[in-house]
Amino acid sequence: MSACPADGGACVDLASLATVELTSTGGVDLRAAGSDATLDEVTVTYVAATRATTVVTPSRPAGACAAQPCEATFSLTPGRPGDFTLDGRAAGGRARLVLTAVPLAGATVSNRTLATVEGGGSLSIRASLEAGTEARLLHHQQGPDAVAAVTAEILWP
Repeated sequence: MSACPADGGACVDLASLATVELTSTGGVDLRAAGSDATLDEVTVTYVAATRATTVVTPSRPAGACAAQPCEATFSLTPGRPGDFTLDGRAAGGRARLVLTAVPLAGATVSNRTLATVEGGGSLSIRASLEAGTEARLLHHQQGPDAVAAVTAEILWP
C-alpha cells in the first residue's frame, strides 16, 4: 500500500504499523501496490498547514457601480474564536471593507461591526471574534469608473 498526495506529490509506501507524514493541499489517496494487497485500518490525522484564507472580490466594468453601489458579501467561519488579521489590496478606486461579527444559529451574542476601512491601496483590519460568531466581510464601492477586484488575505488564530 502507498499513500499519495492527491495534488500530485510523491507517494510514500505504507508498512505495517508505520506512521508517515504527507504534505498535500488536495487530500490523500491510498493505493494498493498489487491485486493481493490488503488493508485492515488506516488512520488519517489532518493538521492545517496554514490558517489563512484568501478572498477575491469581483471586479465590475466602468459604469456598473455609478447609479448604485456595488456590494459583495462573504461569510467566513474561523476554526476557533480569537484575534485575526485581514490585509487587503485594492487595485484602484476607493474600496470600502466592512467587517461584522454575526452570531451563528442559537448563539446569544448580537451583530457588531468590528471594523471599517476605506482606501485605494492597502487595507488592513485587526479584530477578534468571540465564540459563536462568524465574520461577514462586505466589499462596497461606488463610482463611474471600473471597479477592480480586492484581494484580502485573512490569517485566523
